Amino acid sequence: MNRYTAIGNLTKDPVCRDAGQNKVCNFSIAINEFYYSNNEKKQSTFYIDVECWSKQAENCTKFLNKGSKVAIDGKLKSNSWEKNGQKFSKTICVAEKVHFLATDEVPEKKPKQKSSPSQEIIENEAGEDYDIDDIPF
Repeated sequence: MNRYTAIGNLTKDPVCRDAGQNKVCNFSIAINEFYYSNNEKKQSTFYIDVECWSKQAENCTKFLNKGSKVAIDGKLKSNSWEKNGQKFSKTICVAEKVHFLATDEVPEKKPKQKSSPSQEIIENEAGEDYDIDDIPF
């Protein structure tokens, strides 16, 4: 199975061009990974080139720019070529879906308060309220 999903930020504005009767859009994203080494928080960044086609390509060109946050879902493809007798290869993601994400941080949701300040109310994903004392853990 060839499936690739990633979330990252565009490293530059997307480039769209005609490819016969379709359009193709190319861009690259930076994917940040945070980890700890010797009790110190560190960051590494991985870059991947992305290619999308047709209406998806048009939308990416229209709505994305450098720094935009996206989630991509697609498959990996390896391209290889030869130039001046030297062989090159590159792995890219052919995106089937590109989700445009908000670049702002989401504020932390605070629990609702009952009329009695000693009891906290939390809200589940369906929007229902539960008393914190009713949770079995």
